[in-house]
Amino acid sequence: MRRRSAYRLTCGFAAGAVLAAVAAACSNSTSPHRGTPCPTYSGGSATPGAVTGDYTLVSFCEDTVPAVGPADGVTGSLTLSSSPDNFSATINLQPPVVLAGPYVLSHDTITVTLPAPFGTFTGTYAFADHASADTLFVSGFLPGSPPPPIAIVFAK
Repeated sequence: MRRRSAYRLTCGFAAGAVLAAVAAACSNSTSPHRGTPCPTYSGGSATPGAVTGDYTLVSFCEDTVPAVGPADGVTGSLTLSSSPDNFSATINLQPPVVLAGPYVLSHDTITVTLPAPFGTFTGTYAFADHASADTLFVSGFLPGSPPPPIAIVFAK
């Protein structure tokens, strides 16, 4: 009986050592690790008239965080107009990200009809209307294959 206990203890120790070695090897892996995806925004219910105006970029996230912004040398602007409803955003990256065309708001969805051959940008948005600042949060997927997720924050 004593031998059996010693055998179990030795096997348990060996199995633990193997698991620790595997865990250490995996933590030093050179395979790519997936980062945290860009945030998504929803809950918007603004009318086009409420969101019209000129905005500046606060932050831009493509694919995974961290987001970039003016502190990183990345600037951008957004002009939303009504009559006609037009969305014109430019993020000054290399190459620039440009989303421009007529837009429609429906609940918390924003749809921008981009010029051919790009198709349509459909995303979700939230609009924070405060006395000191109006902030527009937009998230969705850029056209492409595969379509990268984005999250943009603009402030008036």
